[in-house]
Amino acid sequence: MISSLLSRVVILVFGTWFPAYYSYKAVKTKNVKEYVKWMMYWIVFAFFTCFKTLTDLFLSFWFSFYYELKILVVLWLLSPATHGSSILYRKFVHPWLTRREDDIDNCIAQAKQQGYSTVIQLDTKGVNYATTVLMQTAIKASQGPQGGSGLVNQLRCSYSSGELADGDMNRNVKALPHIPDDYDDHTHSSGTTASPPLTKQRRRQQQLLK
Repeated sequence: MISSLLSRVVILVFGTWFPAYYSYKAVKTKNVKEYVKWMMYWIVFAFFTCFKTLTDLFLSFWFSFYYELKILVVLWLLSPATHGSSILYRKFVHPWLTRREDDIDNCIAQAKQQGYSTVIQLDTKGVNYATTVLMQTAIKASQGPQGGSGLVNQLRCSYSSGELADGDMNRNVKALPHIPDDYDDHTHSSGTTASPPLTKQRRRQQQLLK
């Protein structure tokens, strides 16, 4: 009996690599006949891969020649003498796809629309979650032992510095001498621009300022 590993190697080489190289040759030479031939093979091989994935779960344990049968099916599909892939495509695959083409197109369109909507929803939820986490982190940091108190102390220090600066500016401004209320009347009555009378206290202030 052939082991499952050996059958997988044979299917990989003769069922995948060999057709892939000849598909490349068909595309390179732009041979329409070969191109159509290998396209039919790949479509049939895709159905075969899906089918054998299910049969591996149910038939590989009790069917004695299961792996040998898989190798024979791949060789039959690939052989130019049997044209197995062309026969299966023309008799079964193509008619079935023709009947189900509209339904398949609708399912694909709905899947695309649903996928786009799902991506948008996930993106929105992700942004909201990230924003919430950042806000919670900021709130916890501000409520820590050095968070909110540090901000308050900083504001207090800046406010105190502003008061000190204002006090220094006020101290640097020199006091102007006091002008009596009857200075204008005395000036108009005399007709001269006499200086206002100075008391002893004002004179002392002026001497100190000088």
